Amino acid sequence: MRSTFTLLAALVLAPLADSEAAAPDFKKEILPVLKERCFECHGPEKQKAGLRLDSRAALLKGGDFGAAVVPCDAAGSHLIEVISSTDDDVKMPPKGERLSAAEIETFKKWIAQGAVWPGQMDAIAEEKISSSHWSFQPLSGTFAHDSLDAFLGTAKAAEADRRLLVRRITLDLTGLPPTPEEVNAFVEDHDARAYEKVVERLLASKHYGERWAQHWLDVIRYADTRGYEYNSLRENTWPYRDWVIEALNRDLPYNQFLFQQIAGDTVGVDPATGFLVTAPLPTPPEVGQEATAIKMARFNALDEIIQNVGASMLGLTVGCARCHHHKFDPISSKDYYQILSVFSGVKYESRPWRDGSEAARKDELNLIGQRITQVRAELAKFPISREVSDGQYTEHFEPRRAKWVRLTVTATDATSEGPAFDEIEVWTAAQSGSAPELVSLATQGAKATSSGAATQLGSKNEFLNDGAFSKDSTWVASIRPPAWVQIELKEPALISRVVWSRDRLLAKTNQGAHAIRLTSEWRVEVAEKQGEWRSVAARTEGLDADAIQTLRGLEAELAKLRTRQAKLSADPEVYAGKFVQPELIHVLMRGDPEEPRDLVGPGGLSVLSGFRLPADAPEQERRAAFAKWLIKEAAPLTARVVVNRLWHHHFGTGLVSTPGDFGLVGARPTHPELLEWLATQLIADGWSLKETHRRIVMSAAYRQRAGGPDSFSRAPRRLDAEAIRDSMLAISGQLDRTMGGEGVNLFSRKGEFDQWKPLPEPPKGANRRMIYHTRIRGADDGMFKTFDLPECGQVKDKRSDSTTPLQALNLLNGRFTLEQSAALAKRVTAESVTDLTAKITRAFQLALARPPRETELTACLAVAEREGLETVCRALFNSNEFLFLP
Repeated sequence: MRSTFTLLAALVLAPLADSEAAAPDFKKEILPVLKERCFECHGPEKQKAGLRLDSRAALLKGGDFGAAVVPCDAAGSHLIEVISSTDDDVKMPPKGERLSAAEIETFKKWIAQGAVWPGQMDAIAEEKISSSHWSFQPLSGTFAHDSLDAFLGTAKAAEADRRLLVRRITLDLTGLPPTPEEVNAFVEDHDARAYEKVVERLLASKHYGERWAQHWLDVIRYADTRGYEYNSLRENTWPYRDWVIEALNRDLPYNQFLFQQIAGDTVGVDPATGFLVTAPLPTPPEVGQEATAIKMARFNALDEIIQNVGASMLGLTVGCARCHHHKFDPISSKDYYQILSVFSGVKYESRPWRDGSEAARKDELNLIGQRITQVRAELAKFPISREVSDGQYTEHFEPRRAKWVRLTVTATDATSEGPAFDEIEVWTAAQSGSAPELVSLATQGAKATSSGAATQLGSKNEFLNDGAFSKDSTWVASIRPPAWVQIELKEPALISRVVWSRDRLLAKTNQGAHAIRLTSEWRVEVAEKQGEWRSVAARTEGLDADAIQTLRGLEAELAKLRTRQAKLSADPEVYAGKFVQPELIHVLMRGDPEEPRDLVGPGGLSVLSGFRLPADAPEQERRAAFAKWLIKEAAPLTARVVVNRLWHHHFGTGLVSTPGDFGLVGARPTHPELLEWLATQLIADGWSLKETHRRIVMSAAYRQRAGGPDSFSRAPRRLDAEAIRDSMLAISGQLDRTMGGEGVNLFSRKGEFDQWKPLPEPPKGANRRMIYHTRIRGADDGMFKTFDLPECGQVKDKRSDSTTPLQALNLLNGRFTLEQSAALAKRVTAESVTDLTAKITRAFQLALARPPRETELTACLAVAEREGLETVCRALFNSNEFLFLP
């Protein structure tokens, strides 16, 4: 139980104590609400969406949207999501009065304390005492069968049609559709190894890593922003994403995949430890300045690491032991704090990246330097051009008597950013016998105001005239241009010069000024009486429209060159955690940092023969020891978890239907011997994930047609958001297959808080695969978010699978669909000359991996002749056959 937004210690500690002390009365507070508001649609007689709520087992099993309740995780429970929602398509109950705020809080508290249902807990309690739960046991050494299909032991359907099969396996392994040429090659290949050759080709494809990396990133909550209210960008997170893709593509053994994410810095793999710092984290202003709040925020940050490790690698809700012994699993509070001690030296920060790019960076810097010289020469031709000199701008004008001076910035070198200054100076005019004087300092009685300071970045109006020139006292605008700053002098004065700067000291000491948020267009106004403004200087005064356009272009180019130059000049960094020697860790009473109890050292879970290190063990040694424990003592569990996750993504549901919870309240495996065999084979194969993929997709169970007689017969599954989007781009011929590097940001920030909105026009690189888009927590792109794209705030070991009217409306009328429909029509026209039948046939082959049936062709010809080929392409993108994995 953790607070999500900490301002004062009292706000943090009260919920912890209250939830621990006063458990909800199930019979009086929970069961009556379920009976009165839920059982009518989700009870013994009716189960909408396949969901029953009249027993604890039914709550844990869930329905079409997965488990309704995740014990100890109220935020991750679907029940809380729907009873809290205000969306008419989501909220429950759908009709009548909503649950009150007090009732919702009671349900949250009930779930957070384990969703105890009296009379239905005895079996779980008894199993816990014995610690003999199946997932904690060693792997069996002998098996009755030696093939996957033999373990299933049920009748199999006939193999799927070849066109369906190649589409299934291609989308499954790469997230992209097969080309018509690939489909035809497989259909016409009568070699007994034809399917095997397709599998090998796909596993060797670079797109395999892109597809399966997304599944992993879902679980560990990867995003490029911090989350919470300010949700600011995290720079240099992308190397971790690229590392995951590359590791999967080269089939890095899974045990090393785990080790390097915990302790990759010990073996020279810097980006891998980005795993440790993917979780959302509040900014210091959100935490506040109270010592107790800061301490609680630090433990919250470490708890996020434990949640990631527990869900992704161990398949356990380890975090439930933070405030007390785990209510169901054999995980004590001591176990929890031993693991916390392992990671207590991890800071959510960047560190130097040993990427081997020194020579390439030097060459690029030389080219940039040459171009900067050329651009400066062009700018020098403009008589009013004011390039930054020693980090400052200066405007001279005829002496004016003034009490107020206002600088309005109408443009910066960064179109989506407001301006930033470290100081504004107002100087008096030189007069006989006296030199110019600075009169704008706060110490002289001057007052600074503005259109708004970005307080989430620590910015204050006081920074404008405090006399300090540093990035630590920089004023940053809260809005994009136009933005203004104003100095009110203590007394009216005869002034003739205004100076403003951005990191002036850094420029003077040759450390490289910030080449962002620099003013590119402005005007200076003065007033002796309030409100009576007179313009005394403007950036583009005296230039015609063509000259202004040329000037803007040169300055924009110079800004980009400087930004790149500054980035290349600095040592490369990666957001993969900064490591410091940690303080001693104690078990905390009820998770309260102000109530330390027993001292603990780094260790693992006792139930899995956890290791032990001294409480003052070196930081790096802690993580390396834990990583080795994960792949040795805990190997049976970690192997079971990952093979189940692969099965889940291939079949739509895992052998264990709760892939993130292998504990006592998680589901039991439907085929326990098969799960044990797959885990054993994974280890025997040197922890090769690709070998496990082969074993699964080569099976008859995987290759069978839909609608077979057993529980593993294929039911069509809707493609996830990324596969829908990437497939549309691939089919239309617009997909940019560039791999790796910085993400493409399709959003811009607006307002004082970092509220992210889609850009009005897609930026360069927008047609890359979706995994390369900058992931903004909570941002809504207006289309693909509706297809259950995760928020990146909660662990998602399996995505929701909703069906809403908004999905259909967006896919039918959305700008992206219209653009790709037009692009597909253009593509097939170019590839099929003028024959309309050939164009439609090609469109079907690209989108559905088959030619149109006679009735479909007749209907499409009529539509194309009446409304155009784009409408046919649009219909294909909206068809269930395109949207669903066969």
